Amino acid sequence: MTDRSTSPGRRIRRPASAAGPAAAAAACAGAVAVLLATAPDGAGTGPVEDRALSGPERIACAQVIVEGDVTSVRPGGRPHTVTLELAATDWIVPASGEGKARLTVPDPAYGDLDGAVEAGTRVLVWASRRPAEAATVRRGADIAEYRASLRQDMPRSRETACPDWWRDHLDDLAADTAARQ
Repeated sequence: MTDRSTSPGRRIRRPASAAGPAAAAAACAGAVAVLLATAPDGAGTGPVEDRALSGPERIACAQVIVEGDVTSVRPGGRPHTVTLELAATDWIVPASGEGKARLTVPDPAYGDLDGAVEAGTRVLVWASRRPAEAATVRRGADIAEYRASLRQDMPRSRETACPDWWRDHLDDLAADTAARQ
């Protein structure tokens, strides 16, 4: 009887179980590479558009981080923005401030965001040092989650500078916007 497994023209088949671990390892390596390349650690070397600020850098780049109750909402000076007036209860950046804050932010009612902000709503607002950067408005359960990340990142933010690549990029965006107007 002829041994068919070694006859010419016949392929030797490896069990599927040998290919599985190799494919899984390759997939994991690819996923790790993607995660590392897109991780918001601020330390990437790719194009500025592909980078994100780390938590401490986000605090270092803030003009204002304040929590309070909205006392009034008016249309902002630009399309799809509103100006919020707050009875400020907690100044995070700067560490202290007046009892009131006035901030122009993207209108949460525009697009598919969280709906309109009304007087009486409790909010925590992060506003950048650069006007080209939209402010972030947190409310409801998001406030506690954001506060927890701020508490975690605050000690390191005191030793962290706002990165040049971020500031310079926003200067470029502002110049481009002004040139188009």
